[in-house]
Amino acid sequence: MTEEININDTAREILAKIDEAWADPIVLRKDIAKFSCGLVTTKTMGTLDCEGHGIPNILINGKIAYTKKDVINWLASRISKQESAKKIRGAPRRGKNDVLLQR
Repeated sequence: MTEEININDTAREILAKIDEAWADPIVLRKDIAKFSCGLVTTKTMGTLDCEGHGIPNILINGKIAYTKKDVINWLASRISKQESAKKIRGAPRRGKNDVLLQR
């Protein structure tokens, strides 16, 4: 019998490690990819901010910045369990916007 992995516990551990690894209290938008280990890009954050779905931010000397706490909380709010499609012929396709499954 395999051990069931609790996605919330795993995600909490990952976010705690990210939090520990970043010494600064703020995260510049240009550093968001580095902070999130590539989970979120600078371009994505810019787009989300413009659409009003981003992280609360502040402007410092012309640079957009987020508090580390706000970034961690935002990342935590976006966690969801992703079921992987079986890699067999005839497996159900996901949406047309899923790049991995487009033909």
